[in-house]
Amino acid sequence: MSVQSSRVKILAVIFFLLAGSETSLGTTVVLGVSAKRIVVAADSRATNPTSGRYHDDECKIITIHDLAFTMTGLFQEAAADSSVMWNGYEVSRRASQAVAATSALIDELPERWADEMVSILNRRPVAGWINDGFINQALFAGIAKTGELTVKLVRLTYDPATQRVNRSTDTLVLDPQNSSNQAVMYYTALGQADIAQEFVFQRTDRARTEADSWRLDMADKSDEERQWRKAARLVDLAAAYESNQKVGGEIDVIELTATGTHWWQRKETCRE
Repeated sequence: MSVQSSRVKILAVIFFLLAGSETSLGTTVVLGVSAKRIVVAADSRATNPTSGRYHDDECKIITIHDLAFTMTGLFQEAAADSSVMWNGYEVSRRASQAVAATSALIDELPERWADEMVSILNRRPVAGWINDGFINQALFAGIAKTGELTVKLVRLTYDPATQRVNRSTDTLVLDPQNSSNQAVMYYTALGQADIAQEFVFQRTDRARTEADSWRLDMADKSDEERQWRKAARLVDLAAAYESNQKVGGEIDVIELTATGTHWWQRKETCRE
C-alpha cells in the first residue's frame, strides 16, 4: 500500500487530480476543487461488462452523513443467479458504521473501505476478469476533524505476479489560506476521462469553441453556479462524444463546503 498526503496551494491540485484519472471502463466522474468548495458530478449509466447492456438510472454519488462517495470501474460482482456478491457502495456504508461518532468519516472511512474491499477481492478469482490490472477507484470527499475539506482517492489494482489485490491512496487537503484566487475552480475527470479532459484543457478546436461559448452563456451567473454547472457540462460532453456509449443518463451534482453537502442536481430515484 502506498499513501501520499499533501497540503497544497490550490494552483497545484491538478497534479494530484490527474493521478490515475483515466481507465478503459465506463462512467465519467468530474471533480472540481477550489479554495473553499468541492464539486462532484457523475453520469447515470451502468454497463454490464459481459453483455454490454446498460441502464441509465444508477446512483453513482451517495452521501454518508457529511461525506460524498463515488466510484469508477467495477463497482460490484454478481453471481450466476444475478445475486450481488459484493457492492462497493454497500461496503462504504457498512464500513462507515465502524467509524466512531467522535471521528470524521473522511479521516477513517477510505482506509476501512480499502481494507474490506481488498479482503473481499483477495478471496475472489480476480485474474479471470481483470485485463489491465485496474479494478476500480473510489473518491471520498469530506470534512476532516480539523475542519479542512479533504479529498481521498483510493485505487485498487491486481498484481498478477503476486496474485494479490493492492491499493494506493492519494490525499488532498484544501488550504484556502494558500490560494491566490478564491474563485477559481480546477477540474479533472475520473473513469472514462478522455473527452472530459479534452475540454478541461481545451486540446482541440471544438474544445476551444466550447470554452468561448461557455464564457458567454455563464457571463451573468455567480461563481458558485458557474462552478457546479461546469462540472455537469463536462460529464454531458463526455456522454455526447464518447464513442463507446458507456456514459449517459441524467447527471447528478453534489457540492461540499465547510458547512456540509448540498445537491445541485439529483435524480428522483436516488433521493434517500
